[in-house]
Amino acid sequence: MLSPLFLLLLAPIFAHPTDTNNACGPGPEHHRPPHKPHPRPPHEDCSYSAPGSRYFYLSNVTYYSSITYSTPAHLAVAWAQLTFNLTNNAAGYNAVCKGQVSGSNEGDFFSWPQVFQCEEDAGADGDAMFTYVAYPDHKVSVNETWVCGKHHYLGYASASLNLNCKIDEWVNPNFTWPNNGGLDYSHRTTTCDPVDVPMIPAIVKTD
Repeated sequence: MLSPLFLLLLAPIFAHPTDTNNACGPGPEHHRPPHKPHPRPPHEDCSYSAPGSRYFYLSNVTYYSSITYSTPAHLAVAWAQLTFNLTNNAAGYNAVCKGQVSGSNEGDFFSWPQVFQCEEDAGADGDAMFTYVAYPDHKVSVNETWVCGKHHYLGYASASLNLNCKIDEWVNPNFTWPNNGGLDYSHRTTTCDPVDVPMIPAIVKTD
């Protein structure tokens, strides 16, 4: 059986990405889509050759980061997260995906392809995972396994995110040293508008 992680790292070679921006939505809070997964037909075609028979849909893709300094020279906390909902029409169920990292500045966040596991719907017969590398082109790569008929399948795809982000920065104008009453020196957040990203995955039978 082919390794899902191996194929995930190959996704940028085989994917056919399309990026679309949507209007602003909710902030860093992330929720499962309100619709329930559609069950697959009992005598389905597992070749996935018909038009529209296979797609990944990443909805409400949201990036957020936060950096806090307790003093001008002391980093208190710095973290970032990417979240989205994954719909795979071939699998017939959904997943919620979230990746969170820490670092010392914005350039440290998502600087290498760390693999994050997604949370599948109850009763799912496969697994989904993703990587996100922020620079240079905000590349997200996704793969998911599922069962069709009596066989296991793996789909994988990647796309570059077109993010529209806002940076808010606050510096305490009354900061004193050494006694500042426990107040932070500065706080910086980056919030990106949610986007939706359709993908056409490559599909491999793995058994």
